[in-house]
Amino acid sequence: MENGPLRQFQKTRVMEDGKRCRRHLEIPIAFLHDQKRRHTLTLPPEVVTVYEGLYSAAVKHVRSALLPPPDVGPAPLTRELLEETLLSSITVRSVLRLIRYDEGVGSRPHVDPGLCTALLLGSTGGLELNTTDDVSELLKGNAPGDYRLPSSDSKGASARAFDDLPHWQTVPDSPAWREDTDTVIMNSNFLSVLTLGEQSGVLHRVVDHWGKEGGVRTNVIVELRPHKPKFWYQWSSGRAKKKS
Repeated sequence: MENGPLRQFQKTRVMEDGKRCRRHLEIPIAFLHDQKRRHTLTLPPEVVTVYEGLYSAAVKHVRSALLPPPDVGPAPLTRELLEETLLSSITVRSVLRLIRYDEGVGSRPHVDPGLCTALLLGSTGGLELNTTDDVSELLKGNAPGDYRLPSSDSKGASARAFDDLPHWQTVPDSPAWREDTDTVIMNSNFLSVLTLGEQSGVLHRVVDHWGKEGGVRTNVIVELRPHKPKFWYQWSSGRAKKKS
């Protein structure tokens, strides 16, 4: 995928047939905010423009979720805690991901680990969101911070159970729809943690029948992940005890 400076950020997952794969670059946002290091990457200007738009939209979403207007409801965080503790260090663990799917390759149902994910609609269809009311029920029994759904057993029963859930909805991909709205923002696991489950993470997947034979699916994604997650788990636990 890359042989230059970006190679250090490259990851590849090969499918069972040993031929098809999903490749992606996962670039730390802290790297992108350092002008000297960012210039060494030689990212295309259009990618930088998309990244800046997604990052701005994601931060705006987090602010809105954790410090809503008074008429919406109580704020999970104070302004000081949000701005000076959470967002001031948000670039440390957050990432920009550039993903390339070979034809016939998707991703299994999952909830992203961070606060939220902002993504540009893929070059083809394939993204599906699940509107199940409480994703936390699906993750019950997981260790704290484990956002992954159970992997399939030898018979694939666990994977099928989540694929067969009702309420899967295809994200519109028509040219008319994309002209007005080309960005999707999804709550992730950590937003559920900080809001004590009031804002659940969004279960989503990429189906493997998104395109024609020989096609390629590409996507640009920004994932906001909190710095020092253990601190926030402890903070959330303390808030839950006070609320109970």
